[in-house]
Amino acid sequence: MNMNQTTSPALSQVETAIRVPAGNFAKYNYYSVFDIVRQTRKQFINANMSWPCSREGKARDLAMGQAQYIRCLFRENQLTRRVRGPCSRHRTMART
Repeated sequence: MNMNQTTSPALSQVETAIRVPAGNFAKYNYYSVFDIVRQTRKQFINANMSWPCSREGKARDLAMGQAQYIRCLFRENQLTRRVRGPCSRHRTMART
């Protein structure tokens, strides 16, 4: 996240999907999908019942999906690094 950006790209996608203005989550101190999923679905909905059109449940579900996807990518990246090893790039270059 760059210094001028108030919310993470994943959270911005959630805002777009539920059609709320950009930066809406930041007004409620949510800056990433992980800020949202730290709360249970019920806690999040109860804390945000003033949202227009009762979108808090959908927002929480989408944030959970984004968070799971990010975790999956992170794990995949970690596994790939372990399989390749820390010096695999140097070994490949030496062979060419």
